[in-house]
Parts: sequence; C-alpha cells; structure tokens
Amino acid sequence: MSNSIFHKVLEKVKTFQSKKVKNLNHNSIAILTLLINLCAHYKKNYCYPSQDWILETLKEKYKVYISKRTLNYHLRLLEDLGFIQRKRRIARAKDGTLSTKSTLYILARKAYKFIKTRIKEVWHWLRKRGDWKKKFIVLAELDRIRNLPQKARTPEQYIALIKAICSV
Repeated sequence: MSNSIFHKVLEKVKTFQSKKVKNLNHNSIAILTLLINLCAHYKKNYCYPSQDWILETLKEKYKVYISKRTLNYHLRLLEDLGFIQRKRRIARAKDGTLSTKSTLYILARKAYKFIKTRIKEVWHWLRKRGDWKKKFIVLAELDRIRNLPQKARTPEQYIALIKAICSV
C-alpha cells in the first residue's frame, strides 16, 4: 500500500474515535502506528528510535508535521493511556561521564489491540462503500505514475490508469 493511500486511510481513522480513548487524535494514532511498524520490522515489542528520526519519518511517510514539543506531548499521552512504556537510556562514556541515548519504547498489548480495532473499523467502512476496490486501484495506479519522472511517463501508463478507472 503506498504512502498516500495509507495517509487517506489514516485520515478516515480520525473519524473513528473510541469511546474509551477520547484524547487520542490522528497524530497520536500516527505515532503509535509508526512505533508498532518499527517494532514489527525488527520482530520485537520494543524499539529505541530518536525523536528526530520519529519526526522525520512522520513527515515523510505519514504527512504529519509536528514539533518536538508536540511529539513529547503525544508520547506522554500514549504512556498515560497505557499504550507504551518509556525508559530513558543512559550510557557511561570511557572518561566516566554520563550521556543520554535515545529512549526505549516498549509497546503494551493494549496498543496492538487498539490498532487492530481501528483497522477493522476502517475495513468495515470501506466494505460498506461499493466503490472501495476501484478507488484503491485508481489511487495506487495514480501514485505509481506520479512517482515516475516526467520523461519516463508513457501513454501506456495513462491507458492503464484509464482501464483501472473503468474496471471493477
């Protein structure tokens, strides 16, 4: 699934606010999803990305533009709600001084359950709409064409897009 399609689905997740967790907004959900994806990539229930890396990835992949202060607010919110645990990591240098390293984020089972229910809600919303397959095919085709350089685009690719619009 391309990033812009995921971003559109993430936008739809905004409307599915849980009754139990009313404080979460789409930024918190994007941060939680990012941490879950990072943990899943390494097949662990913990990760230790730097805050700068989290901010950069949120901008690139999720189109979420927030400051470091806002990131800390959402991380504290996720921690208070029981989705994650944070542990500061401190290292001792050879000269004996202490230095801080990136924070360790440990995901709770509640985080996985929350994201799973959000995915189910979005899936049911898409299934209620009759044209959901068509929209995904068309959006995927559009993203594929847009990612190509202008000179590399051929009429055949636009014909494939038109076929995708007319099919399904």
